[in-house]
Amino acid sequence: MTDFELFPQGLADFFREQDRLVMVQGKPRRNEEWVEYPDGQRRLLDTLKTPLVSAEGTLMGIIGISRDITERKQQEEALRLIVEGTAAKTGSNFFRSCTRYLAEVLQVRYALFTEFANQAKTRVRTLAFWQGGGFGENFEYDLNFTSSDRVLEGKKCYYSESTEALFREDPDLAKLNAQSYLGIPLADSAGNVLGYLAVLDVKPIVKDGGKELILKIFAARAGAELERKLGEEALEKQAEKDSLLSSISRQFIDQDIDTAINFTLQALGKFTKSDRSCIFSYCDRNQFGMTHEWCNDGIESFIANRQKVSVEAHPWFHKKLLRGKPFQIENIAELPPEAAADKREFERQ
Repeated sequence: MTDFELFPQGLADFFREQDRLVMVQGKPRRNEEWVEYPDGQRRLLDTLKTPLVSAEGTLMGIIGISRDITERKQQEEALRLIVEGTAAKTGSNFFRSCTRYLAEVLQVRYALFTEFANQAKTRVRTLAFWQGGGFGENFEYDLNFTSSDRVLEGKKCYYSESTEALFREDPDLAKLNAQSYLGIPLADSAGNVLGYLAVLDVKPIVKDGGKELILKIFAARAGAELERKLGEEALEKQAEKDSLLSSISRQFIDQDIDTAINFTLQALGKFTKSDRSCIFSYCDRNQFGMTHEWCNDGIESFIANRQKVSVEAHPWFHKKLLRGKPFQIENIAELPPEAAADKREFERQ
């Protein structure tokens, strides 16, 4: 069969010309060439063609040897894109560039980077979200029943197809009509998981070592950037704390007690991004009442109806407080049965 019986016209013309040059020049010729296989896959081949001559030096034909270098080129492209696209970027600009280039290199519809949104590591927020034609809005979601649970344990997670059926309780995947998922953790220099990156597609993702290596390349660079970002935020938070404590201290020195307390409640409420901060006073440990309160905009005040309340009305809550140690309720919905009265009050507020 001839080149023209095996390949499309343009590719056959290219091969025929390369063969002609080998025959005319009488020496080997090497090329990189894209070939489309019958199943629709496009692969990059590194092809070496050499003249085949007889003992008398007569040209008899051509020997061709090809190696598939598609994955290698993808990895090289991934490295190049990381260097060119993110070298001068930090923070949100870095993660936005990274998601777009990652989706481009792997030829997938969606790519996203996340970090933990709470200390318990049960919730994450996206740092950047590429959705094919552009960037989507960042969002937060709980990790229960999601495909990212395994990734946050420090392991890669791969589902080649039917992802939506596997994770029916994951509303984010359902909205994206994602059929396949490949995720990998982002870790700091000590190996602590800080978040994850994932690519999703509306068609099956073919598993191969090349794709995983590209993900690892991006994850290593992104993990370092996320560690830098979190370190910078921690320093800023500490500076904000120091400034806040200094301001509160000056209030108690320069102002009357009520003014100082009201200033403190407002400052603490805004610092912790809360809706309400208040102070209660006990009366012989039998009753309590709210003495000072700060409420965020749009939040109803409760100080008027929180006077002379029986401690017995909320035994679980006050038992915790009367131990003299601070405590925190991360999720009111998960309070134990013995805290039913306290749960109702918190929900009312």
